[in-house]
Amino acid sequence: RVIGRSGGAPIRSIVCNPPYKLAEQFIRRSFELGVEKAAFILRLAFLEGAGRRKLFEAHPPARVWVFSSRVSMPPGGTDIEAVGGSVAFAWFVWERGYTGKPTLGWIDRAGLGRVKSDQPEQEAAGPLFET
Repeated sequence: RVIGRSGGAPIRSIVCNPPYKLAEQFIRRSFELGVEKAAFILRLAFLEGAGRRKLFEAHPPARVWVFSSRVSMPPGGTDIEAVGGSVAFAWFVWERGYTGKPTLGWIDRAGLGRVKSDQPEQEAAGPLFET
C-alpha cells in the first residue's frame, strides 16, 4: 500500500525508508498529497537511470545528504548484526515548489546530527528539514 492520508488530515511532512523498488511511487505519491517536505532514505544509486532523470527534472530534490560512511541496514526482524554496510545511502529531501539545483552535503558518521555541505549556508544541525 502506498502512502495515504491519516484520518483525512493533511500530511505536512513525510520521512520514510520505502522499499527500493517502490521508492519512485512513494515519492510521486508525496507530491500528489501536496506535502510540504518529504525525506526518503535511498541508495545513492537512486540518482542513476534515464527514467528517474525525468522525475528529477520535473521535481528536483532540494537537498541530497550522503552518508560519508556506509551504514548498515539489515532487514528488520532478523538476527543480522548491523556492523557496517556495503551500499551507499543518502537522504533525498524534496520541498514543495522547489525549482533550483539540489544542495549536496555529507552526513558525518561520528556526528550524525552534523552535515557538511557544498554550500556552507546550508550546513545545519538538523539536515533533513532545516535550510
